[in-house]
Amino acid sequence: MATVEFGYTLKKPKLRRKPGRPRKSKIKASDEAIRQNIAKEDQQLVKGEGFHPQKLHLEREAMSLYPHIHQMGLQVEAEVQVRLHRKMQVEVQMQVGLQGEGEEEDE
Repeated sequence: MATVEFGYTLKKPKLRRKPGRPRKSKIKASDEAIRQNIAKEDQQLVKGEGFHPQKLHLEREAMSLYPHIHQMGLQVEAEVQVRLHRKMQVEVQMQVGLQGEGEEEDE
């Protein structure tokens, strides 16, 4: 059996990383694509009814894994373009409508 000395204090081992740093072995660059950044980009692209960033991300991932299924990717891109176009049309119509109302009141 081993004996224990009462005056002996245990010292903690020195950390190989600074305290507060993540315990991951690889520190990712700020511009490296991670799941949260992809979802944020998708939300910034289109904010409309029925928009599901997770679904768009999965379709984009499937397109990268299976390049021979290019048609699905084209459909997703076309859908994004249509939504952006509709959003721009609504904004322009609202601006024109507001300008038209202001001119009628002046006369």
